Formats: sequence, C-alpha cells, structure tokens
Amino acid sequence: MAPDLLPPGSRCKFCPATIHWTPTRLGRKLPLDPEPTLDGAWVVHQDPALGPTAYHYSPQAHAGATRYRSHLERCHPNDGKGPTPPRRQPDPTAGLKFPRRGEEVRP
Repeated sequence: MAPDLLPPGSRCKFCPATIHWTPTRLGRKLPLDPEPTLDGAWVVHQDPALGPTAYHYSPQAHAGATRYRSHLERCHPNDGKGPTPPRRQPDPTAGLKFPRRGEEVRP
C-alpha cells in the first residue's frame, strides 16, 4: 500500500504525534500512525466503493501489504486504561427510606 492512500494527517489531542483518521469497512474512523511497521495490525487498501479503507491484517489476505499500527496502541491518554467511561449520575433516592405497604410514614 502506498502512503498516499492514507487520508490527510491531523494532530492527536493527547500527544504531538501526527495521525491519519482512516475509515474502516464498517464506517468507523481508526487513528493510524503514518509510519509503516513490520508488526502493524492494520493495512489500508483502495476499496472501489469506499475509497481508502483500513482492514485488520490477515497473512492470507494481505501478504506483502504495508502494515500500520493503530495510534491507540502507543498513545495512552488515561495511562493505558482506554477511553474514560461516562460518569455515573448520583442516585437522588440513595439513602432515602421508602415505607413498605401498610407502614406508617413518619417525618
């Protein structure tokens, strides 16, 4: 795969590296490092319908293809813990006692 198939680069918001947001066949955007590697898990092919598309590397299907590494493998904005999960909203009823059926409500 020629490097000119990679979409234009942009900067990572967590580090100063250049990344290429490459669409996958499912339509998701995958951040790839611009430098080819021997052990990369992704290859980019020119798909007739989708344009440049990232595919997970398979030795049978992509023998001799240029491999790339996902930028997420080396940039760890949360110390390698992955994306920050959404915060849980506090339960407004936590700590309140509700009367059982037939119980008297006391102030």
